[in-house]
Amino acid sequence: MTALAKHWHLSGDTKKRQSLAKLGQKNPMYGKQQSEEANKKRSVTLRDGYASGKYISVCAMKGRQHTEESKRKTSNSLMGHLVSDKSKLKNSFNHLGKKHTIKTKRLMSKKRIEYMINHSGPYVNTSIERKVKSQLSKNNIRFIQQWPIDNKFICDFFVPDLNLIIECDGDYWHNKPNVEIRDNNKNETIYKQGYNLIRIPEHIINMDSFKIIDMIGEC
Repeated sequence: MTALAKHWHLSGDTKKRQSLAKLGQKNPMYGKQQSEEANKKRSVTLRDGYASGKYISVCAMKGRQHTEESKRKTSNSLMGHLVSDKSKLKNSFNHLGKKHTIKTKRLMSKKRIEYMINHSGPYVNTSIERKVKSQLSKNNIRFIQQWPIDNKFICDFFVPDLNLIIECDGDYWHNKPNVEIRDNNKNETIYKQGYNLIRIPEHIINMDSFKIIDMIGEC
C-alpha cells in the first residue's frame, strides 16, 4: 500500500452513498451470516495488518483525548442504562480465561469508589437491599445508601442517628474465600473509624419473620 493510499480518506457524502447502496436487501450479505472460520480469518488478517503497518487506524480520536466536559456528557447519557443479557454474555466470553492483575483490580476498585463518592447518579439496588431499604423507610429510620468509608470501601447503608453501618450479604458471593478476606478487611476499617456494624445474610433477609428494627435493637 502506498503512502498516498494510507492517508486517503473518503468524504462524508461518499461514505453515505456507499452505505445507502448496500442498505437492506441490496447488501450481498443480507440474510446471511459469516461463519466462525471466516470471522477468525478476518480477525487474524486485521490484527496482523495493523501490527505490520499494512493497515492504519482511521479512528477520529487517535492521538487525542476527550475533554472533561465530553466525558461528563457521555457519562450522563449512559447513566441509568442497563446492559442487556446478550451484551453481558458476549463480554463474558470475551474475557473467558483472562484474569485482572492485582494492580488492575485495586485500580478498578479505587476508581469505582471515587466515582460513587463524586457522582449522584441512579444506583440499582439488589433484591435484599430493596427489602432492607423498604423496612428502614417504613420504620421512619433515617439512612444513607452507598456510604463511603475511608475512601476504601462503600457500605450498603449508614444510619446516622445510631452511627450504624448495615451490610446486606448475598449468600453465594460473600461465602467466596477472597470475598471473605475483603469483608474482614472492610469490617476492621469500619470499626477503626468508630462505626457500629451489623451484617445481615441473604437467607435471613429473605425470611418472612425478618424485621430490621429487631436487628438494630440488638446493637
